Amino acid sequence: MKKLTILLLAALPMLVFSCKKDGGPVSVQTGDFSDVTVVSARLHGKLSSKDVPSDAVYGILISKKGGVGPDNADRILAAGCDSDGSFSVDTVGLSPSEPYFYRAFLEVAGRIKTGRERSFRTGELSDGRVVDLGLSVLWASCNVGATLPQEIGKYYAWGELTVKDYYSRTNYKWAGADKYGSGSGPKLPALEAEDDIARQQPGGDLRIPTEDELKELMDDATHVWTTYRGQAGRVVMSRSSDASIFLPAGGYKEGTELKKFGENGEYWSSTPWDSFYASIFEFLVPPGDKWLQKVAIMDRHLGLTIRAVKDKP
Repeated sequence: MKKLTILLLAALPMLVFSCKKDGGPVSVQTGDFSDVTVVSARLHGKLSSKDVPSDAVYGILISKKGGVGPDNADRILAAGCDSDGSFSVDTVGLSPSEPYFYRAFLEVAGRIKTGRERSFRTGELSDGRVVDLGLSVLWASCNVGATLPQEIGKYYAWGELTVKDYYSRTNYKWAGADKYGSGSGPKLPALEAEDDIARQQPGGDLRIPTEDELKELMDDATHVWTTYRGQAGRVVMSRSSDASIFLPAGGYKEGTELKKFGENGEYWSSTPWDSFYASIFEFLVPPGDKWLQKVAIMDRHLGLTIRAVKDKP
């Protein structure tokens, strides 16, 4: 069965694929859904005849609301077909824990036929305080200072334990050469427990991840940009199980200004670079720059979000 993968980032123009056969009128049926995850699904349809007119286009209409039609669908997708008229479409970038409604459609000479409306629901994010993504550590399900996955939580300067109204080098606790770094590089490999805000959380068993652990999260898990409960960010999925977490794109704070909210995710590591910088995990809203995610460095006095980890037993 032929299929086309479409990344659902914005309303897309209709892509045209046809079987390039001439013949009489045909109808279209909406098929089943399959392979549903927290952010994706495969949707099926079928044409009643393989003799599709050469000017025909067909595919799937999909929306978060019922009553899907050609004029109100949030997404218009098209797919190629097999010799029996069957086709399928893979949709990626759906919101977790949300219902979706869809119909197969066929358009010939400007006239549109649709199959009956069907629906499915995307999967749930993993439950629990921490989640096993099949990596070297367990990852918290919420940011530090948050109680729900979609909440941003609190912004902290690197190595500080309090939230501030103004984020500047002039009021940064570790401004200048300090125990963690000098102008020539780091002095300690990671934040000490007394300066790690994640370790101050109830239970005392969480910590800020190291640079290597952030790299592992970036390289060894699957990331998909989406929106969850109204908040833009990334779903991060295990490659060995159905486990998943959501990282909201909370941007960062400089001075009194909140920057790149809903566009960038900026997450501290516990690894210092020198007296000015520390390592971070950064991701951007697509299409963004030529890179969409990376481990980089950022000024330590800025206010960033934190996703804690827990060591495996």
